[in-house]
Amino acid sequence: MPIRKFTVSDFNLKTDGLPAEQKAFMENIAGMMCEVVNKSLEGIATPDEVTEKFGEINKLLKIMKHLLSR
Repeated sequence: MPIRKFTVSDFNLKTDGLPAEQKAFMENIAGMMCEVVNKSLEGIATPDEVTEKFGEINKLLKIMKHLLSR
């Protein structure tokens, strides 16, 4: 039985009231997270690739946190 794929809607993002740019940014990050999780579940992504991708996501989240704190 194949494993169900994760989608952005699985994250239940709360983007009401956010500017369009921030909403798109959050959806993009969630999409990247889905890609990483789905690939790792398929055995396509190695542990190093998962670490690398989540590292990239973490950097983007830090940038967003900095921008929102202004």
